[in-house]
Amino acid sequence: MNDTKIIGNIVELEVQTYMTKLGVQVSVPYGDRSRYDQIWDVDGKLLKIQIKHANPKNGKIEVKCKSIVRRNGKKTNLRYTKDQVDAIATFYNGKCYFIPIEETPRDVITLRFDQTISGSQSNVHWAACYEVEKQLNLTL
Repeated sequence: MNDTKIIGNIVELEVQTYMTKLGVQVSVPYGDRSRYDQIWDVDGKLLKIQIKHANPKNGKIEVKCKSIVRRNGKKTNLRYTKDQVDAIATFYNGKCYFIPIEETPRDVITLRFDQTISGSQSNVHWAACYEVEKQLNLTL
């Protein structure tokens, strides 16, 4: 499937279902004009969440930390800021991942499942560390 709107809708529903099963109240803003896709009520704290598709690549997933908008007929990349969203979330292989916006140093963050080829540990973002349960201290 190559329709990015449909793919995005599916990921949003997967995340919403997963979070609801964890007991989190999920609200969805009306329309497509917000910089966030969902609001999560976690123990009375409201979090603005942007949902992104996870692109799998050889033992890792890549998650975009920006959006592409059209301005004056030209495509423009816009990074998300702390004022706009609290985190980016994605769903991959039955798990939900939560990436605080402060931890998105580039346009794309790579979450690894497997060791790097070189065996390097520096600047590695392990997927297990970003599982939503660990990030938000939640249990099923």
